[in-house]
Amino acid sequence: MLKKVKKSTYAAILVFALMLLAGLLVYKDYGVSIDDPIQRIRSLVTYKYIMHTLFGRTIPALDAYPLASVYNGQYYGVFLQLPMVLIEDLTGFTMDMQSVWFMRHLVMFLYCYIGYICFYFTGKKLFHNDWIALLGTVMLFLYPRYFAGQFLYIKDMLFAATVMAAMWATVMFLEKGESFRWGVVFCIVTAITANQRFMGMIFPALLVGYLFLRDLFVRRSFRKGRRVIWKRIGVYAAIGFGFLLAYLAVSPACWTDTFMSFARSIYQFAYYDIWQGCSVFAGRFVYWDEIPWYYMSVWLLISLPILYLLLFFVSVPLFVVRTVRIVKTSVHAEGGLPENADTTAASRVFAGLLDAPFRYWLLSAVLFFAPLLLIIVCHSVVYSNWRQMYFLLVPFVICCMFALQWLYRKLTKKSLRVALTAVLLAGLLFQAGWIVVNHPFEIVYLNRTAVAYGDQFDRDSSRSSGYSALQYLAENAQEDTIVLNSSSCDYRYVMESVSLLSADQQARFIGEENGEYIIETYRYTFGDAVHEGYEEWYSFYVDGFKVVTIFKKCAD
Repeated sequence: MLKKVKKSTYAAILVFALMLLAGLLVYKDYGVSIDDPIQRIRSLVTYKYIMHTLFGRTIPALDAYPLASVYNGQYYGVFLQLPMVLIEDLTGFTMDMQSVWFMRHLVMFLYCYIGYICFYFTGKKLFHNDWIALLGTVMLFLYPRYFAGQFLYIKDMLFAATVMAAMWATVMFLEKGESFRWGVVFCIVTAITANQRFMGMIFPALLVGYLFLRDLFVRRSFRKGRRVIWKRIGVYAAIGFGFLLAYLAVSPACWTDTFMSFARSIYQFAYYDIWQGCSVFAGRFVYWDEIPWYYMSVWLLISLPILYLLLFFVSVPLFVVRTVRIVKTSVHAEGGLPENADTTAASRVFAGLLDAPFRYWLLSAVLFFAPLLLIIVCHSVVYSNWRQMYFLLVPFVICCMFALQWLYRKLTKKSLRVALTAVLLAGLLFQAGWIVVNHPFEIVYLNRTAVAYGDQFDRDSSRSSGYSALQYLAENAQEDTIVLNSSSCDYRYVMESVSLLSADQQARFIGEENGEYIIETYRYTFGDAVHEGYEEWYSFYVDGFKVVTIFKKCAD
């Protein structure tokens, strides 16, 4: 007899189909971000190196790009970008730049889409509730900055996607009893995560640390004889070695002089100081070496939806209370411990903290708060709002899901549960509506408490909004030739997006010093921009503040 399919399964299929459709419909609406050209060059340099090293192949189309050995960006991981270069290679590197950028934006979205799928299955495993898992996934997808970022921020959003996959691999490895198959999956997935961003190395470190504490305090593995001790040490070593082997495999920069290259890679990103610019924060310029300790906290408070913040603020005291309760109960408990467990108070405490499902709440709390504390303690360089830390939203939402699970359990009356569901759905529908109304400027989203101060913070740090200005000019400017001011700050970034226009439109745009038009993307501007000798011609707004403005030279 066929097993009856649950309603939640149909709902998940529908939601994921809509998510995929949304991405396919809008991926061409975004301009070339400030990261796109840089990351493409890095991927081309790495691809050139791989083809020459592994296959002895020389690619004439890539002769203009430097050798990996002398390229200053060689330690930036580009593993996930290599399929994008392969697509270009399959066409003999003859793709026009419009096709290249659109293809890369589409592949970026598909990576993020896979991340959402991993997150959904992680939620199913953690909460044993398909609806909570689906709701958490939609929370991620409908976060406006995520929605646009998955087409614009190739490093930041692909790292967030790999964090979703790494959490799924971690959960499955533990839930499947540390099986060899899931150990291999864990090592590969976390290696790709670490290749995308150095911070990804936290996953094998946390897993080995968890296993060690559990073996030491809960299972007392180190008191069961030499054979068991060596077996457990072998597990730790296998995870570490497997991760390192996978990381080296996906990181061509470490293929030669492996130890020193690996050490230099760690040093470069642990003490990152390559970027030495400034950001607009609270109505002032903040330079890279004077970022205030509360920088990240403020950005989280002003750019996360109120609904998300409320759920998280419910989650934090719940987590603290649950932790205290586990400690107090464990200290006074006399039974109920796992077989062969230690009977000391410390062992009972660890047994409670490291048991499922609380261990995943603990993991999420560590993944969220530890990077924040590291930024404060190490005075790390953070730039362009909080996009470098977008991955924090993944453990953040998981904490929100724990709060939701608690709320649904506490609300015994059906009417109250229905009311809570209605509030959640209304909040998500409002976000979806906001995305539709403000598309394609979702990247500047601020919550209702902060929109009045939107022009006092970094707006479109991707500078991709210039694409919308170019489209407007192409449709409304009367001149046959549209002359942009090549001396303006945003000129070279805006011109990258010209390649996304039709061939006829591209031919109309040229750049000259003191040209007729200036496109202002507000990267280093708070308040309203002013350009001497020019007047505002047209502006795009989001929630009352300007996102991009077209200035035209004043008439004589």
